[in-house]
Amino acid sequence: MSDWIETIKLHAAVQTASLGQARHGIVTSVDPVAHAVKVTVQPEGLETGWIPDGAMAASGLRIACPSEIGTQVLIVPVEGDAEHPIVVARLFDVTLVAPVSPATGRQVQPGEIGIFQSNGNYFHLAKDGLYLKGDLSVDGSVLVGGDVTASGVSLVRHVHGGVQPGSGLTGQPKPADV
Repeated sequence: MSDWIETIKLHAAVQTASLGQARHGIVTSVDPVAHAVKVTVQPEGLETGWIPDGAMAASGLRIACPSEIGTQVLIVPVEGDAEHPIVVARLFDVTLVAPVSPATGRQVQPGEIGIFQSNGNYFHLAKDGLYLKGDLSVDGSVLVGGDVTASGVSLVRHVHGGVQPGSGLTGQPKPADV
């Protein structure tokens, strides 16, 4: 009877081992059009074929951020089939550390969102406000509930010099305290 139980245990172990497990890997190739990547599975060093790169999407909201070559990722087999993995997460490690926000001087904290580009542009929704660096193009209306200041001149409190009666033009706007 014990031989029979040992045989069953062996078959169960083989079946369990044959199911695909979550694995770490390094991205080696990127196809941004297909939103797919090739990954070298660690520690074996075997490269996958083209597999789906994870994405964030819900209803009409889609966020595209293709993985970069050299990024550490977590791949998970679809329905346990090791031949069909997908990237489900990108991971920070000692090579690719979590970015420090230029706006706050620290890594993004819990409850915040940060998007940082290597060219220095960023979007950081921090606990104390929204920080944005880069050119901004808006296709639509901009509604502001407070003041807007550009180059030290308040849109609400600025003054004009050179005011003349009639159809003359005023001078350039100046800060209110000048």
